[in-house]
Amino acid sequence: MPFRAEYYQQHHSDLIKRYCQSRNVLFEQCTYLAQGANNVLYHTIIDKQKCVCKIGVNPSFRRLSAEYRIICKYGFCPGLIDFFTDQHTGSELLVMPYIHGTHIASLSSEQIEALGNAIASYHHPVRSIPGIEVENMAHFCANRILPVTATDNNAAYCARFRKLLDTMQQLAGETSAIALHGGTVLVHGDLIPENIFFTADGTVRFIDWEGARYDSPETDLATCIKGFNFTESETDRLLNSYGRPVNRQMLSLRMVLHYLQVAAWRLAVQLNIETDNVLFDKAAGELEQELDFIKAAIATMG
Repeated sequence: MPFRAEYYQQHHSDLIKRYCQSRNVLFEQCTYLAQGANNVLYHTIIDKQKCVCKIGVNPSFRRLSAEYRIICKYGFCPGLIDFFTDQHTGSELLVMPYIHGTHIASLSSEQIEALGNAIASYHHPVRSIPGIEVENMAHFCANRILPVTATDNNAAYCARFRKLLDTMQQLAGETSAIALHGGTVLVHGDLIPENIFFTADGTVRFIDWEGARYDSPETDLATCIKGFNFTESETDRLLNSYGRPVNRQMLSLRMVLHYLQVAAWRLAVQLNIETDNVLFDKAAGELEQELDFIKAAIATMG
């Protein structure tokens, strides 16, 4: 769902200026860069340094402080890092250095191997970060999906959507419970291609850690495989370079759940801004079929 960029531009520019005043640094420039489900990003120049400012816009998804702790503790994004909560509005702001890198839609064999190694490097050893332990995929899904407003036109579909979302969260929680038997690691939580950079020297950089939590390693691997649309041979190459045991059935379940998260968010968007119930009915039906598949698969895993 497109955010109202014109409104946020001025509002967020003022927020970044207040941040700079609080840190006694020079504010030079602020331009819109990108947007996600829960945040808006701006390219800024602060004290002659190129930075990115991420500002939360989903009140139910306040995770920038967690991302800040993760980045600081493990150096996932070297350089200037700062977190700021605006006392006037309560808005969260995360300031990071601008990463010079490239998003790549189709990876070479060498890049796939580098990606597998990079994922393994933050999955192991198991890391302990205060405030992250209580998270699981069900909580993450619940907070990530945008709120839906019922109207006279979409009330029946909103009820159906909420039922779908409840089922999805339940199944996400069940797969997380199964994963506990195989051990959990710190996962990125949203390892889509847009959150992966390759720098000029071939280094892999991961951004957008606000979805990080403790879960099965298959969570990140599945999201990555699904996002890049890897072939079977490319999937094998990634898993071989990852170099750790992987539960293939859990991997399949996580790939479906990743699809469901994306589809549920799109349904929420559609219910908020459109009135085409035929399109919603088709999309909801596809989700219900996928949920039935996950239920059957979980039953076989016991």
